[in-house]
Amino acid sequence: MLDAILTISGLTLFYSSALNSWSTSLNLLFFYITWSTLLLAHTPLRIELLGTLISRFIFFWLPALFFYLLDTALPSVTSELKTLAGTNARQYPRSVGWKGAVRVSSGMPLPGGIVWDLVRGLVSKEILQYYLHRCVLHSTPGMHTRWQHADPIPPPLWPALAHYDHPLPYLVYRFIPVYAPAAYFRFHALTFFTFIAIVSLEEALTHTGYGKLFFSGLLSGAGRRSAVHFASGGRGNYSTWGVLDWLHGTMVGVGGGRTGGKTGRKVAGGVKEKT
Repeated sequence: MLDAILTISGLTLFYSSALNSWSTSLNLLFFYITWSTLLLAHTPLRIELLGTLISRFIFFWLPALFFYLLDTALPSVTSELKTLAGTNARQYPRSVGWKGAVRVSSGMPLPGGIVWDLVRGLVSKEILQYYLHRCVLHSTPGMHTRWQHADPIPPPLWPALAHYDHPLPYLVYRFIPVYAPAAYFRFHALTFFTFIAIVSLEEALTHTGYGKLFFSGLLSGAGRRSAVHFASGGRGNYSTWGVLDWLHGTMVGVGGGRTGGKTGRKVAGGVKEKT
């Protein structure tokens, strides 16, 4: 796959033209065969994503890294060649003045402080995700429903689906509820990394699609609620742990309807929808 995309990007074509006396028509034929093989071997989405990443890496990040290393190794020389003489990349971190959201220090947080930060971080995340998910992303049909809740319904669940969304809904539902508590409570960096690890594991395990996880009944329940959320087309189960769904009457269960005694008809996955 990597070789094929590099070929399509033109690197192999230029390389072969420089070292060999192939004719233009032969190069074009080789280009066409490679492109056709790539289309047959991979899905359009994979080609788009990997092609974008590889192109960005080769044609942006590698040159950017080269110029940064050049500025770092020869600051006195490169600063004289800049449009604004006397500036170079080594000065950039000091001139921005941006303060990180988490505390990065040599002091180690106490175990009790870590636990307390994790508890209030997870509670805050759950509250933010519920209201943003329900009131913003599912209040009206939009980018979130067209992406994450697109056909087929129910979708084949696997952990990557947790992060498959349009960038704007992803920012609202996945980034803000995780980053905002860490910034507000000023987590220590080690606490923040632990927080990210817990959230990531939670997302992976609750989107497996398995009805039972042998090591945790609590996670099994969260996984079933997540599966039913997708099976119902996003008509309930807006939070991971279900407490706010239970309080607000938006709980949807397999073989049952929303709480509150509403009648309904069955939809995919054995979920009942209000009528």
